[in-house]
Amino acid sequence: AGHGLAQLQNCQGGRHSTRGIPSSDLALFSSFAMQKLPPELLLAVASLLNHYDVWNLSCVCKRFLSLLYSESFARTLLEVHAPYSTETKAARCSGRYADQWRLLVKMHDSIVTAKPYSVDVVAYANEYIYCNGMLCYTQKAAKKLYIFDIHRSARNEIEIDVETLLDSMLQIPLAQKDKFRPIHYSDNILSCLYIPHAGPRRLFVIDIQRRKCFLPMDLDSSRKLFVRNNQEYLYCGTLSLTDDDGHRRWKIVIFDLKNGSWLPGHLALWSIAGSDVGATVAFEIIDDHFYAVSSEPTVEPSETDYLFRYHGVRYPLGLRRPEDKQLMSESMFRRDHREGPVDDRWSTLSLEKDPKTGVLHVAECRRERSYESGETPRTMYRTAVKICNSVRADDFMVREEDSEQDIVLLPGFQDYEPNSEGNLSTSHRGDDGLTKPLISHKKCFVRSYNSYCEAFIDLINPVVEHDEPPSLQVRFITRLLAPLNKQSDSRDTKDRAQQEENNIFYWPPQTKADEPHDDSSRLADILTPSGHHSQWHISEVADDRSLIYVSGNTKTGNLRPLVFISFDPSIRLPGDFKWLGAPPQNAKGVAMKTHPDAPANQGGLPHPAGVSGDCVDRRPSQAFAPKLTLAGSEAPIWLRSVEAMCPSRLCVPLGTM
Repeated sequence: AGHGLAQLQNCQGGRHSTRGIPSSDLALFSSFAMQKLPPELLLAVASLLNHYDVWNLSCVCKRFLSLLYSESFARTLLEVHAPYSTETKAARCSGRYADQWRLLVKMHDSIVTAKPYSVDVVAYANEYIYCNGMLCYTQKAAKKLYIFDIHRSARNEIEIDVETLLDSMLQIPLAQKDKFRPIHYSDNILSCLYIPHAGPRRLFVIDIQRRKCFLPMDLDSSRKLFVRNNQEYLYCGTLSLTDDDGHRRWKIVIFDLKNGSWLPGHLALWSIAGSDVGATVAFEIIDDHFYAVSSEPTVEPSETDYLFRYHGVRYPLGLRRPEDKQLMSESMFRRDHREGPVDDRWSTLSLEKDPKTGVLHVAECRRERSYESGETPRTMYRTAVKICNSVRADDFMVREEDSEQDIVLLPGFQDYEPNSEGNLSTSHRGDDGLTKPLISHKKCFVRSYNSYCEAFIDLINPVVEHDEPPSLQVRFITRLLAPLNKQSDSRDTKDRAQQEENNIFYWPPQTKADEPHDDSSRLADILTPSGHHSQWHISEVADDRSLIYVSGNTKTGNLRPLVFISFDPSIRLPGDFKWLGAPPQNAKGVAMKTHPDAPANQGGLPHPAGVSGDCVDRRPSQAFAPKLTLAGSEAPIWLRSVEAMCPSRLCVPLGTM
């Protein structure tokens, strides 16, 4: 066991296993010595390791297998290494720390080894959103909107009759050319945009738990519309203001969900440039504050302006006075433009919390061309958010003295260094543009990054030859960190870049000629859209445990399949049956039939295919069942709960973990 633990730094599954622990120290933990330790000392020693050390240690010695099921030990690991993660929060509520710890490690292992637990065609839809584990999608011909709780493996989904909803709220019928699409979902609040063929556009706010639809609000503009909310307030923003120079700026209106009314006036974010949400500007509600951040300057930079920073502002929820505004610090360095140009097509921008420290970060991914080397690497940068206590009339001005009293650094990042100094903890360099096979922007349909696992996750078309049939693969680029050389200067960017290595995996892997192709063919049918690849339109949403994308030809107007790829072993969607590696078509008692929602020209997809051996003994999660406060004659007729039906499911057998 000691020898196996010492070698974990070279193993694929234990890529983070020895971070911060010298190999000479690990060698001291021989199998004999550790097995002789009393249980209390064994737990104390093991608690000094991280999740993946303990996981791999339990795989090489039965003596340590009990660590995986120890509630006290799992609690220590979660509270030390991931106190702000979703799993730790769930464990505090349920008291099942061991279950949540194993779930966290399995999800991480699934991503860094490129082995998803399942792939599903979960629905056929015209439009959709995927927020906080909830899939909301529409079927225009049926005039229905559905809400499906994927993270909780719901057995039922909420069905909203759009035509009946419009008739009850506006007393108007739903015309053929009208559109009704979901915008955002969070904390049981669904926001939708209604676009009539004539008349003003309206924002619908629906409380799913209380089965209540608030009075729709007329929108004077829906340009770049976005919505963010928690249980108390809802923020609706549009790019509908114009400054003195003729540039578009953001206008925010606030809805009080408790009182059911819109607050008077609006927020004018004059200091926030950028027009593409998720690319050049980001908005979030985090810890009772509304945040807005942009990677673009408000005014055109001069020829001598080379250093650029992030521009941002936050407000306490429900407050909108000028004195309530708090600006982000000028010390939030972004980049030096003298280093080279940026390919904006690859850029993403978001706000996220670190699951270990709770620090709020601005996360930006961009592809840059280096003037020195000529390379075009894609890099993820994470910059800690700093807030100024004092605000002046100019949104981009802070006190000249910039003293410690003027800056509020969110906890845990007192020793933060700018990204320009090559800090490996805040930047991750992915593919360099020369990674084979060469993937252009047009062939990279999904571009996401999992910060907790430090992995780029891309959906690509790796086919190079024109005469080959197109196919889709998921590419995983995960980071390996070599031990830092104590003799080198830690601020030397080039030296630090050489100490950073990546593992690149592809899923599904290429099938060899002598291997059976039944499962691979079925998997390819699910992943790859029908029709010519020049007509493909693929859009995606990814979170910390899954990604979902819609594919197909948008010009036909037909329902398109929503493909769901899961890295979470606890997600078990309807239609599972036990499959321990045998070909699913040989399983008895499973009727392979066409799903009724499948478009006629696609021929449909088969019903569920199976579940991996690792998931057989796992209990399914609690299904989505909102607490309804209205019943009988008071319950609206436009909302009901229906049985969820997953059109197709294929779970990849990974073996028992």
